[in-house]
Amino acid sequence: MQKRQGIFLILTVIYLVVLIGFTGCLDSMDRFALDTESVNIALDEQDNLHIVWSESINDEFCIFYTKLNDKGRTLINDKKLYSEIITPRHRPREDPDICIDSKGNVFIVFEINDSLYLTKLSNDGQNIVHPKRMNEMDNFSTDVSIAVDSEDNLHIVWMNWRNGPVTIFYTKLNGLGEELIPERELSKNDSSDPSISIDSHDPSICIDSYDNLYICWYSILRDDPFFRYGVTEISLLKMNKDGLQSYLNNYRIRNTGDHCSIEIEKNEMNQIVVVWTIDYQLKYLPLDMFPVNALPPNSTEEINMELGYNLSSNTVFEPAVCIDVNGEVNIVYYNSTSYEGEIYYLKSNYYGIVLEEKQITDAKDKSYDPAIDVDNEGNIYTVWVDERQNEYAIYFTKLDANYDKILEDKRISDDRNGKESDSLLNIVIESNIHIIYLFLAFGIIGIIAVGFRLLIVKRQKKK
Repeated sequence: MQKRQGIFLILTVIYLVVLIGFTGCLDSMDRFALDTESVNIALDEQDNLHIVWSESINDEFCIFYTKLNDKGRTLINDKKLYSEIITPRHRPREDPDICIDSKGNVFIVFEINDSLYLTKLSNDGQNIVHPKRMNEMDNFSTDVSIAVDSEDNLHIVWMNWRNGPVTIFYTKLNGLGEELIPERELSKNDSSDPSISIDSHDPSICIDSYDNLYICWYSILRDDPFFRYGVTEISLLKMNKDGLQSYLNNYRIRNTGDHCSIEIEKNEMNQIVVVWTIDYQLKYLPLDMFPVNALPPNSTEEINMELGYNLSSNTVFEPAVCIDVNGEVNIVYYNSTSYEGEIYYLKSNYYGIVLEEKQITDAKDKSYDPAIDVDNEGNIYTVWVDERQNEYAIYFTKLDANYDKILEDKRISDDRNGKESDSLLNIVIESNIHIIYLFLAFGIIGIIAVGFRLLIVKRQKKK
């Protein structure tokens, strides 16, 4: 009996050593991985492309910027705008955003550690406003969208959960980042039914040539705050540059919905379009075609509205949209049937008739988080994050008005180490993670079962 107990103790110690080592290896994989998180772009009047993206390098989270001309040649090499040490499992979840004012200056707003930061660059990449935190007391902000008006003032919307429910906030800053309109809440997430939990997500903003602001977001209404699904509602808000609200319309589009996103964009002709996904379906509707019979905010009325045109039969993730001067809508998204994903391009006319849909990457690995813009000649600029051979990078391509590639895929972000995560051991662990977890779980159950068995045998012998 004592021999069995000794063997059991030795095996238990060995198993615990393996478990601790495996946990440390997982932490090392997370700690040392180079990970390009997300990317966004904007074209200036000379059709130069300004690109901002985020990277995690070891424990350091960084924001980078670069500038290309219309031929894809680099005009400004990768410039690190900001960096901060973050906890391995507390990486920002959303894209930085970028826009360009009438003088060609570049505004960038990004999130680090649930706080928003603003910076402003000249067109040649020099700092006008060094990165600064927008609200020193707020650690609950993410998912930002920005636009600039005719007076070069910056309008910002974002998601915040400081008061419990996730809500949408807005503020207005001047060209130096000074506050013109204090931040305020746009979504009133206080249902008349106290059992309903309401969270608002994914705000998007655009500004027309008359300085009218158009803001959209989606909300999930749940009767169980721990339940992932719920009633999905789209909100559209219009206000002027001084913050005076014209209307707030709400549309109940699905009684249960998953994987939602929404984006609003306009062209120089003030044509405004809204693109969203729900249950991985891509939907589209021009703003002037939205019905006027909207719901009151956070109504408990049950409506399952069939809203918008269905544009694709694919499974759609993270669509990005722009509209050209002819009113044609250009969308990029990534389609994923497994871990791998490819970038697709879709073109529709203003009335939702699809003109083209095609796959534009063939990396046979993971391509995701695309961004898009269009010049006055109808040429499409798109960038995305690509993981090729366990290495993350930003890639760029350009399509002409006939959807053909003018420039082949070009890598535009530099290689910045992070190779520690690509050791053979880490690759084996990452590719077999579920089997390893199952083995560890059965091991723990086995130790408990054998321990109980030995304890029972010992007690029986004493009797």
